[in-house]
Amino acid sequence: MLYRFTNEHLIFKDPITLKEQSFELPGIQDVDFVTINKDGSLIALAAFDEENNGEGIFLCDLNRGSVKQIYNKQAYDLVFAASGNGLYYNEGNSIFIIDLKTGNTSKVFKFSRIENAPISLSLNPQGNFISYHKWKSDNRRLFTYDLLNNIESDMGKSFFDYSWLDPEHLIYSLCSGISILNINTKKSERIIWNLHSLFKQYKEANNYAINEFKDIDLVVDEISKPIFNDERIYFKLFVSNKEEKHIGIYSITKNKTDLRCHFSSEQGLIRDFGILHDGKTIYIFIEPNRLKNETINYGVIYMRDNQIIEFAGWLPVKPNSKPTASEIR
Repeated sequence: MLYRFTNEHLIFKDPITLKEQSFELPGIQDVDFVTINKDGSLIALAAFDEENNGEGIFLCDLNRGSVKQIYNKQAYDLVFAASGNGLYYNEGNSIFIIDLKTGNTSKVFKFSRIENAPISLSLNPQGNFISYHKWKSDNRRLFTYDLLNNIESDMGKSFFDYSWLDPEHLIYSLCSGISILNINTKKSERIIWNLHSLFKQYKEANNYAINEFKDIDLVVDEISKPIFNDERIYFKLFVSNKEEKHIGIYSITKNKTDLRCHFSSEQGLIRDFGILHDGKTIYIFIEPNRLKNETINYGVIYMRDNQIIEFAGWLPVKPNSKPTASEIR
């Protein structure tokens, strides 16, 4: 699902059927943390006034064509519960859950003394663990919270980009490369190191544009931002020598086979990417490298079946499979 917000109206577009729905939000000047539930029937969002003060959480029912405010204070990091009957949110230093049937709100736990801190909240597929970042000794550490036993655990790792692989494992990137973390043992396994490891592990690498950078000295060699979707691990790749560079979105299977390229370019920098609720459409936030005087336009590129789809001016509604983060404008 895609969205755009203009003149106090929030408009959604289905990228497959192209059907649009509009919802009026009087007095609201901006929205963020826009996320969709698993069956695609509900979209939650945080609303803000003209001075960027929080105006609470609104819930759009796509089946009924209705919208209502379900919380009236500032909130961040919206994540639908696995059951679909609740919505987790971050009030600034504590996690709460709203019962979407009764409207009742209950506190889950307090994670920090710091107020107003977005924390890249996420929920494992089974719905029994919450994951989030918090600062510890000047490091942004990943923590999990066991919802059944009310236990918070420090994973002992400091990294920004991660995604749930299954109920007990996360995939993450640190510096360069992709690793799998077992949340029970807190042990990690590195599955991709760098460009050289791609050529060593996957013969398919020779078929793509990265082949130009094989066996040469690189100035930049970065593999990062892993996302798990439909039994595949997607990641961003950025390599460069002194004269040329390559950016791209690639993926491998959960069993670490079948390397595929979904997007590649010789220009631009990828700031973020993800996969829409339909499971097929990839969105890529891209911007020019100002230091290189690149001509590529800043904005969002949408891809499906390796073809660019024109959705200029539309932003992605993020599914629960990706940790929450403030939208990149």
